[in-house]
Amino acid sequence: MHDGLEPEGGPELRSDAISLEAAIAMTGISKRTLWRRVSDGTIAKHKEDARGRAMLAFAQIVSLIKLELSDEDLHMIVKADSGDANSQADVGGMFFVAGHFDAAVYWFDLAAAQGNADAMQWLGNCHASGLGVPKDDSLAIMWIAKAASLGHPVACQQIQGMRAGCSEP
Repeated sequence: MHDGLEPEGGPELRSDAISLEAAIAMTGISKRTLWRRVSDGTIAKHKEDARGRAMLAFAQIVSLIKLELSDEDLHMIVKADSGDANSQADVGGMFFVAGHFDAAVYWFDLAAAQGNADAMQWLGNCHASGLGVPKDDSLAIMWIAKAASLGHPVACQQIQGMRAGCSEP
């Protein structure tokens, strides 16, 4: 089943399938366990996508995500999994707010790799606080600085605050 939505320059979004990697990140279930569920018929496997990623039946994965998701949330996840950086950052934020930090970091990493300043700022905060990743002040500063260099207003304020703190005796 296709929902007929197409991202700019991209393939048609498949609302019935989600990548194995996204399923692992959102459910916290290991790759081995998910493959076992595919083997025993509990989860259906779809044809690989254009990028060669293993695709699983999204409806069967949704029931394994420990988060209440609206139809709009589900659409945003599909769009994020198709590679849309803004949707990836939004999905990351949704998981972060819900306290699912590992899933949040998965989505923030994807969006930040595409230059999304919001995701970079979120990643900086994750590294600063050790949420979803090991606490690492150097990586926190790096991600926040990258976001600030792209004009992210919160990251700019964070950098200004750091500079002010460094100049005090």
